[in-house]
Amino acid sequence: MTTPGSYTFQAWRRRGGATLDATGVDGRARGKVALTATASTGEQANDTVDFALYGPADVQGLLPGAVTACYPRPGEPQAEITFCPYVEFAEPDLPWRYSPDGAGADGQMRPWPALLAVTANEFVPLGDGTVELGVAVQQAHPLGKSAWSAHVQLYPGSDRQVGRVLCLRRLEQHPTGSAQHPTGSAQLPTGSVLACLSPDTTYHALLVPAFAADGTARWDGTRSVRVPVLYHWVFRTVAGETDFHALAEQLHAAPGHQQFGRVPVRIGPELTGGTAVTVQVRGALTGIADPDGPRPDQAAARLAALLRFDPDHTCGGSTDPNCRGKDAAGRPYLRPPVYGEAWRARPLDGAPAGGWVREIDEDPRHRAVAGLGLSAAAALQDEITSAAAERAGATAAANQRISALVAGLAAARSLWQVRGPASPPDQLRTLGLALGRIAATGDDPAREERLLDLVAGGNRTLPRALFTSAARRVLRPGAARYRHSAPGALDDAGLFAAANSERPAVHRPAEAHGDQRLTKGVAHADLLARALRNVGGRPVRNSDELMAVLGGSDRSPAVTAATERFGTPDRRPPRPVDLGKLAAVLTRAFDPTTDPVAVPRVLATIDPPDPQPLAPREPCLPLDVAVWSWLRDTGREWLLPGAHTLADGDVVGLAANPVFVDAFLTGANTQALGELRWHNLRLPTGCTPLRRFWDRYAPSTDPNALRQTTDITGIDSWTGPPGNTDPATDPRRLPLGDDSHGPGGTARRRLVVAFRTDLFRRYPGTLVYLARQQNNWQQADLTSGGRKEPEFAARITPGLVLFAFDIDPPSLATTYFVVVEQAPPGFRFRSSNMLPPHTPDGIVAGPSQSVAAAGLDPPVRVLLNGRDLAGGA
Repeated sequence: MTTPGSYTFQAWRRRGGATLDATGVDGRARGKVALTATASTGEQANDTVDFALYGPADVQGLLPGAVTACYPRPGEPQAEITFCPYVEFAEPDLPWRYSPDGAGADGQMRPWPALLAVTANEFVPLGDGTVELGVAVQQAHPLGKSAWSAHVQLYPGSDRQVGRVLCLRRLEQHPTGSAQHPTGSAQLPTGSVLACLSPDTTYHALLVPAFAADGTARWDGTRSVRVPVLYHWVFRTVAGETDFHALAEQLHAAPGHQQFGRVPVRIGPELTGGTAVTVQVRGALTGIADPDGPRPDQAAARLAALLRFDPDHTCGGSTDPNCRGKDAAGRPYLRPPVYGEAWRARPLDGAPAGGWVREIDEDPRHRAVAGLGLSAAAALQDEITSAAAERAGATAAANQRISALVAGLAAARSLWQVRGPASPPDQLRTLGLALGRIAATGDDPAREERLLDLVAGGNRTLPRALFTSAARRVLRPGAARYRHSAPGALDDAGLFAAANSERPAVHRPAEAHGDQRLTKGVAHADLLARALRNVGGRPVRNSDELMAVLGGSDRSPAVTAATERFGTPDRRPPRPVDLGKLAAVLTRAFDPTTDPVAVPRVLATIDPPDPQPLAPREPCLPLDVAVWSWLRDTGREWLLPGAHTLADGDVVGLAANPVFVDAFLTGANTQALGELRWHNLRLPTGCTPLRRFWDRYAPSTDPNALRQTTDITGIDSWTGPPGNTDPATDPRRLPLGDDSHGPGGTARRRLVVAFRTDLFRRYPGTLVYLARQQNNWQQADLTSGGRKEPEFAARITPGLVLFAFDIDPPSLATTYFVVVEQAPPGFRFRSSNMLPPHTPDGIVAGPSQSVAAAGLDPPVRVLLNGRDLAGGA
């Protein structure tokens, strides 16, 4: 038993009857077991029982789920030849369960299945679940010492066990084209690798029985054989022989003398006024300590004159760059754009020196970058327009709702002014039927009730029946009851006033008038009558009989007590309603000229809200377009100047350049606004549709989540309102790349680590992160608390990959290691490490647990010193 690290391997495992001593006979494990039977009388009888275990001939196939994992995975297009294929089983004893022979003298047991890795021309499928194996493939998979190919792995801290069978194919030498390659314990020529697989080859992995029905080996390499296939999958090896370990070993800091991040730009004599001048323009990624150089003042002055081009002096000699010269026909001369005009009229008027407006319009270096952005937007116009149409997909529906709402409000207001009720009684009569459909709050502001329940019925004087359609029909003008009623009795004012006055609750007998004994309880006479039922033998069935009992001089004390209990002291007096206030509430609910309820209901279905709620929506939603991809495809030298000098394996620390991002996106948005408006897409004044330079997309349907991944804020916030020219508060005073131009106002210079390697193409799941250095770079804090994960990654070419981290770039040289870690691939067994020393035939042998322990390949982790990477910039 061998324990490499924390994993334990065993040679084999059996359970149940298979653990009994047995000898292989005719393809089955047979043996005897001694039994003793003891009767209740104490007598004993001894005997032996012959038994036989299932063998390979009894296996018809594997049940679904018997195989739980295999390496390489099915369909793998880039399997590494340096690792041995294998198959894992759900039941750890399955590889030895049907073996006809027990363990040998060396403690090893041959498994009954064997795993083969064969090419398409090395076997013949026969169509009935069997294949024919030729002599060559048999010799490549010798069965004589197959015990090494199977083992049991135990997991620490748990009862989990896994039975595993490795591929039997013998190991062969393959040239690597490199003088450096780990070869394990085998002695190999320089520049070769020992592996059981060949590069750039499609393999069929076949799990087949290793024993015939009689218990002999299924093949011996002398003639073709036919074997059933128990499990099968296909994979393809990678063209190169290098694996993750070899590629990771090649990573190193780029030589410190290399310079990255500057593009030479030639300014012709037309701008310099003399000889041409070459200036250095910083790209999107620059060295960590690489500031802008001095501005070419002579070229800047010539550029300013070009912006004021006016050969016909139509501007009267004005030096105002916003004045456009015109020819004799009054046509303005075509001139370079004034960046900032899309967000503020005459942006150069009063613009402070050193601010972003002056920089981008007068410094030829920044104008070159803005021109790149303008070209990018022109090239990406179809993508930008499609993204804008997708983002504004609901704008048409929202504007249709708003248009219908505005038209309805206009019609309703006109109708209300002509036909709407004017007086409070008229308003109550016309709108009172809707009291039951209006929600309101009463004494408890947290409880919402129907307005009808608050003003009618219960302890209110107004009857609920007055606000029904039946009452409206009964009281409509012109009926006979109008002619026979007192003048004005059924008018709206008199009717609502009478209905709102307090009335007796029950009939009072005439003979009881003025009787002080009847002042209590009379309002609940029916309730009291039902409670009493009879008094002194006299039945009490209604209020009249109750009045007679109460009016008698012989009223008993029980009647008096009941009267006190059910009378007025326990009953709140009815409250009248303020008819004028009720009419005002009703009118406010329906009056379309004030604040109609339809407006908030319709606007609640439209998001986001707008300061002008009834105006057509012109949303300025950031588009899901990362413009860096255009530079990657057409102007790669501007993205990472000097990238062509990076050699294979070079790693360099860089800094994202917010000055470049601001200038590029200003030019791109200037062009994009024109393109979108030309396509008749509604955009508000001051919109900034393109806010993403890098591809840092957060997967969310929430528009705010997209804004959190943008690189700039709206450019209208950089220019400020037209009237603001105060040098202390004018946002135009801030330079390009200022932190306030980014979302949240946080630091915008991010660390970017560039890798020139094939590692990430071959292994896309590779982990890259920063780890804090400890003990003066002697250790690294690899715990989750000491890690810094990348903010985003970008691939310039298949072999040039960027990882960005939200930290100050200079801190790389003082604080962090860059860690490249192999993603957990599962368990892998390196073929070259499994071969014993001085084994020329390439056949693996030895105890299976030792072979597994030697071949187990741990994941690779590479630490690159941040001081070296920062120095490479």
